[in-house]
Amino acid sequence: MHAPPGQRLIQQEAMADLYERYWFIVLRTIHQHISSHEDAEDVLLDVFLAALESNVFFNLIEQQQVAWLRRTAYNKAMDLPSPSRPAAPARAPG
Repeated sequence: MHAPPGQRLIQQEAMADLYERYWFIVLRTIHQHISSHEDAEDVLLDVFLAALESNVFFNLIEQQQVAWLRRTAYNKAMDLPSPSRPAAPARAPG
């Protein structure tokens, strides 16, 4: 269920504020798993769009919102095909 128009505007302003404060932290989280800067930027936008469309995001306190953003960034990064992600370190034979 979507928010009424007035509340939606407040949420968009809150999201813009969160983006300004936390985009770098979220992008850094994404870059830990994706080597392509272009793919990382696409995931970054997907993360904030998912937050804006979420039914629960704006009911969380700020610390929970940041954790939600980072977890969603990780999940979306893992969903990308592996060529966009750095190769996993080779394991020594056991």
